[in-house]
Amino acid sequence: MKTVQLYASILAISSVLLISACSSSSKTEEQPAPAPAAAAPAATSSNSTATVGQKLIDLNQAREAGAITDDEYETAKKKLLDSE
Repeated sequence: MKTVQLYASILAISSVLLISACSSSSKTEEQPAPAPAAAAPAATSSNSTATVGQKLIDLNQAREAGAITDDEYETAKKKLLDSE
């Protein structure tokens, strides 16, 4: 179960970072897109119905696990809250 949650977290973070990279036209340097997360079908379906609160929890778990930095967490959190 924790593996599915981790995959869902990675997928959510990758999506937020990819959207962030695509939507920022003011950057002059091109950054590579994040590597696609290998997610199980269950993780994908649970991610699409996740609430903002669950997505924030997933982001925090990814930060605590060392999957993302504090700066990446804050950026993804701001994007998530601004989009809702």
